[in-house]
Amino acid sequence: MASDKIEMENSDGKLKHLEFARMIAINALVCLSDLYEYAKQNSGPLKSTVGTVESAVATVVGPVYEKFRGVPGDLLVFLDKKVDEATVKFDKHAPSLAKQVVGRGHFMVQKASQEAQTILREAQVGGPHAAIDYTSKLFKQSLLSQGVRVWYGVNQIPPFHAISKYGRSHCCLLVREVQQVNCSHGGKGLYSL
Repeated sequence: MASDKIEMENSDGKLKHLEFARMIAINALVCLSDLYEYAKQNSGPLKSTVGTVESAVATVVGPVYEKFRGVPGDLLVFLDKKVDEATVKFDKHAPSLAKQVVGRGHFMVQKASQEAQTILREAQVGGPHAAIDYTSKLFKQSLLSQGVRVWYGVNQIPPFHAISKYGRSHCCLLVREVQQVNCSHGGKGLYSL
């Protein structure tokens, strides 16, 4: 009896893990409904036929819909409960490294979701150009951050120091040759060491 009460409370409130699935379904239904209404309004000479078919389908499907009306919500509550149970089991039995990986993945998904919402807000407020501008700034920051991480990681490996020293000396020789060719053609050197 107590578990029925808990499930009833969950079905009215937000789901703990699968609320996104409910929101996706609602948004999809709204989009399909708008699309159907648009098609119905622009059906031209077939409007009366579309209305007749719509009423026939509503007559046949209506009772079936009423019978299975709460099934998707109940199914989501059931699945949400199972996900919650699996999460508790995972927390009890998984090694700490696996928990860290899952936590990091969860953090990355949340951050990506927040950034996507920010980009969407930028597009709504300032238009597509503002969203593209914000996205390019975000990409530049991410690229710089990842570049620094890669540079730090590569800098910790001693063989790369020798490779970079070798590459640097060859780059210097190449730049000198380009300067000599440029100066021999009467131009000024573009690079100086």
